Amino acid sequence: MMTLKYPAPRCGDLLCYTLFTLPLQGEPTVTRLTQQHLLRLRDNIRLRIPGPLTLTCHPHRVGATNSVALTLEGQLKQRISILITVASQVSWPDEKEYDHPRWYITVPDAVDLVYLVMWVGGVYTVNLAK
Repeated sequence: MMTLKYPAPRCGDLLCYTLFTLPLQGEPTVTRLTQQHLLRLRDNIRLRIPGPLTLTCHPHRVGATNSVALTLEGQLKQRISILITVASQVSWPDEKEYDHPRWYITVPDAVDLVYLVMWVGGVYTVNLAK
């Protein structure tokens, strides 16, 4: 078993074009808008899978596009699929898309992809610092 530890992102007022600002040897931050999207993602995961979950990651490449397909599964076999794609921009599922079992998120770069995967993996243990 592998355990990854990382600091929970704080909310800041910085304007940036990434999900997470990750300064060298500093604490990560997110914008207020990103914080709202992360909280909505967390709430929808917790709504569908109430309790511990198993996270399976399947990284893949289609042409020049890099993605990670996440499968979140609860103890009672509830399942969510999330496709996170590096696309030089940010997009989140809208409220209606959370009604479906597969959600699509795009992130600007691979660093945001890795950090978001770690954040999703800790959805029951990590809180967004205020």
